[in-house]
Amino acid sequence: MTWHQLHDLQTTEKRHYDKAGKPSKADIPKRMSYRVTATIIPVAQKIEAQRIRCGRFNTL
Repeated sequence: MTWHQLHDLQTTEKRHYDKAGKPSKADIPKRMSYRVTATIIPVAQKIEAQRIRCGRFNTL
């Protein structure tokens, strides 16, 4: 990601069990999945430099 940066990275984990419903405390999850959330912030200086570099027919 040349023209953007990630800020406020957060990960949340979700446990998946064999049975439906609320698991007991003794149950072990069958698998785990993770979700990553972040805020994407454009880097204005790099974007402007690329626009100038593209010249007259820029599409950014």
